[in-house]
Amino acid sequence: MAEKKSVENKDKKYKKERITIALIISSFLSNFHREMFLGVTDFVKTADINLVTLTSGSFKTPSKIALMRNELYDLINPEIYDGLLVPIGSLSRFVPIENFIEQLNKYSPLPIVNLGSKVNDYYSVMPDYKTGMRELVNHLIKKHKCKNNYLNNNGSLSR
Repeated sequence: MAEKKSVENKDKKYKKERITIALIISSFLSNFHREMFLGVTDFVKTADINLVTLTSGSFKTPSKIALMRNELYDLINPEIYDGLLVPIGSLSRFVPIENFIEQLNKYSPLPIVNLGSKVNDYYSVMPDYKTGMRELVNHLIKKHKCKNNYLNNNGSLSR
């Protein structure tokens, strides 16, 4: 269980009784981000941590509608949160990663954990694709007696 704390900032504007983290995702329409949200939600419930989820859109997206959500990046106040969870790779897909890192640096000194890919200078939590693929192949062989099959680039099974 996360240690509860009471912290007051220099302006005494924000008082925290529990750890509060922010999860920044593009949208709940993204399966990747929705599943990420569900996993984080499961964890914070058991750890007694507050979670604020910001659906900010991909950084500097070319979509004018989604770009409006980018305003959320400028509303993140480091005095409110104890840390950020950010899928850096997927949120920075429309800009060089250095541009997105520059935005994240504005939230210093908040600890930032990257989700989903390896990014230098950030602690990263990544999925274990190797185990999942091994389980998939074993399932196909043992349960469905599949041999000499392959998954093609559109994700369908070919024989």
